[in-house]
Amino acid sequence: MLKRSVRVAWSQRLMFVMLALVFAATAALQGFLASSVSEWWPAVLAALLALAAAGCLFAALQSSND
Repeated sequence: MLKRSVRVAWSQRLMFVMLALVFAATAALQGFLASSVSEWWPAVLAALLALAAAGCLFAALQSSND
């Protein structure tokens, strides 16, 4: 059975975009921290936060193409 395409409300798209901005800002701060310390985990956390930001932005853009 085919699933019906559900339109995502503009408020949900806005939430995805805002969440992507917050993840990106946190990733930038973690990246700065990673460059100033000799530990390995801030770089991994910065990469994961950047990936989460990209995922949220993709979800926001994907839902607007309906």
